[in-house]
Order: sequence, then C-alpha cells, then structure tokens
Amino acid sequence: MKWIGLTGSIASGKSTVSRILKEEFNLPVFSADDIVHELYTQTEVLSKLKESYEDQIFTDGQLDKKKMSQYFFSNKLELKKLENWIHPLVKKEAQNLRKIAQAKGHKMAFYEIPLLFETHQKDQFDFIIGVFCSEALQIERLKKRNHFDEEKSLKILKLQIPSADKKKLCDHVIINESSLEDLKNEVLKVKAHLHALFIKNQN
Repeated sequence: MKWIGLTGSIASGKSTVSRILKEEFNLPVFSADDIVHELYTQTEVLSKLKESYEDQIFTDGQLDKKKMSQYFFSNKLELKKLENWIHPLVKKEAQNLRKIAQAKGHKMAFYEIPLLFETHQKDQFDFIIGVFCSEALQIERLKKRNHFDEEKSLKILKLQIPSADKKKLCDHVIINESSLEDLKNEVLKVKAHLHALFIKNQN
C-alpha cells in the first residue's frame, strides 16, 4: 500500500483537500491533528500535562485549549519540550492507522500532517502532496477562521518552514487560491496521477 503525505502551510486548504479525498472519492484519509486531539483526551496524557502545566493550561481541572494555545505560543522552549514528547506518540498512532488501512486491502492511504517536514518525516512517505496559497491569503484566512490579528498570523507563519522551501520538497503541488470547484478539479488530477503512478502498475 502506498502511504501518501498531505502537507502544506497553515490555512492553505489541507483539510479541505482531505475532505474532498474522503467524501468525493471515498479514499482513506487520516489526520495528525485528529490524533493529537484524541491523545489530549487520554488519561495518561492528561496526567502528564497536568503534572507539568496545571497552572498554565488547565481550568477547573480541565484542559483549556485556548490557554494551552496561548501558553505554548508565547513559550517556545516549553513548546519544543511538548513537541518532543507528543510527536513520537502521534507518529506511533499514525503507523498503527497505516497498518489498519493496509490490512483492509487499500491500495493507497493519505495522511494529513501539517508539520511533515518540520518533524523530519519525509522518508516515511511514498509520495507527498503540498497545498499552498499566497501569504496574504493565509493571513486573510487566519483572521477569518481563527480570529487572529495580522501580528499573530505573521508570528505563526514564521514558526513553519517557508512555503517556497516546502514546495521544493513535495512531489506534487496544489495552489489553492480559487474556488472550491477548482480545488476539486486539482484533487481529481492528482488522484488520477497517483492511480497511473502506483495503482495501474500493480494490476
């Protein structure tokens, strides 16, 4: 089974591409963000977070996602510690999902992972799709979707590898700056390319 990475810069449309692959084409798609959200509901993970950051990211004994985001965004050293702990757990669960998809007989499966290159996982994939748009459009979408001001949006963009560098590392690039219909057509093209590249040769 071919393991296809889906990445790109923040607010570029990765999740929309994932949804198209899943809902329009009935393909198996997994998400690193979904894995993280699930991990943050597990007792063992919550206990470790509370042990280290109870005063900073918990409210009335419950994990406060807003406080968590604010705290780690303004404390890069602590963010690095969190990432060094949580990323291996995410990677392990992704490997489990990959095995499940393979056991079900899928020819290929997709994994949406925003920090694919930042976490040095390029070699884990048979093919990498990158979704990108202009920085101005990223900022506009962050303002609308996340209610961030321009300053915070720019800070977030600087935490990631620049889009121009990521594009060079991808096997296929989708530019998402137009309509949803245009994006669906682009996804259809890459799906056909993957079928010709991997599936057709297996039959």
